[in-house]
Amino acid sequence: MLLVFFGFLVGGCQKEGLGGKAVISGYVYENITDRNGLVVDKIPAVNEDVFITYGDKNFYQDDVTTDDEGYYEFSFLRKGDYNLSVYSDCLDCNSGRESIEKKISIDSKTKNISDNDFAIMKLVDYDDGSSSIKGRLMVQQYLGATAFGDPYPSQENEVYIVYGNDDVYFDRMDTGVDGWFEFTELIKGEYTLYAFSECATCTNYLDTVSYTVIISENNSSIILNDLEIEKH
Repeated sequence: MLLVFFGFLVGGCQKEGLGGKAVISGYVYENITDRNGLVVDKIPAVNEDVFITYGDKNFYQDDVTTDDEGYYEFSFLRKGDYNLSVYSDCLDCNSGRESIEKKISIDSKTKNISDNDFAIMKLVDYDDGSSSIKGRLMVQQYLGATAFGDPYPSQENEVYIVYGNDDVYFDRMDTGVDGWFEFTELIKGEYTLYAFSECATCTNYLDTVSYTVIISENNSSIILNDLEIEKH
């Protein structure tokens, strides 16, 4: 009888941790964010570590990795209090990374808590994506204000690309011998591509010609109409 009573006390004093039938699960999503803080996409966070802390301990006791859909699960938990955490990029913190936490209480031996989703920030540069913009730079010869001859490919002339409302370009490249250029690995967003053109009526004899294009889907391949500069 004493042994039974002692066993009851031990069982009744069990704290948080493994040994039960409860489950905590959820999904982790990445908010793909540009360097200006604009969220350009939301995708499942694949192979992201999720940590769990039992009770009032100040260090984590276990961790799991999300699957291809961003799903994670902690199983065989006892009743009690738990703390879940994931790491996220951040714009304003000194280290560039911060911990996002959720506190969860399990009040039933077999409870399944399945709505513990996380949204973390994934900071990306403009060329961390999967899309491309391609075009051809052409030259139109002028005699005074009159164009003559057909446009021909502009060789080894610089083309610049600007993201969103930025004041300066983030990349540039020379055209090939056929006038073609291509910027690759771009994230979703708005881009302006421009080149310098001679201008007979401009104060500094130079002007810019440009195209603005929006990448709205990943893995996009955009081909522009010819960008034409003048030669006087």
